[in-house]
Amino acid sequence: MFDIADVQQFQSVGNYTRVFFNQQNPMTYRSLSQVEERLPDDIFFRANRSNIVNLNWVRDLQQSISGAFQLTLENGNVVELSQRKSSEFKKRWTL
Repeated sequence: MFDIADVQQFQSVGNYTRVFFNQQNPMTYRSLSQVEERLPDDIFFRANRSNIVNLNWVRDLQQSISGAFQLTLENGNVVELSQRKSSEFKKRWTL
């Protein structure tokens, strides 16, 4: 078992979801949508079709010329927000 607060990212891999926490990344046989339904949305943000990130683990935020955002997590993973999610992110955090 693990504490949900330790999870930095969930990533879709076909019918599985990879969970990134404590330098581990096991997979679970659940879709990303199934995982998302159970997560608190004040902490976890659906970045794109393939990734959900824990906002408490975001180390850096960059905006590209197109206006989309890139998040760098504490584990070094870089996750690009889709255009639609970048707009939602901007509104949600009034950037």
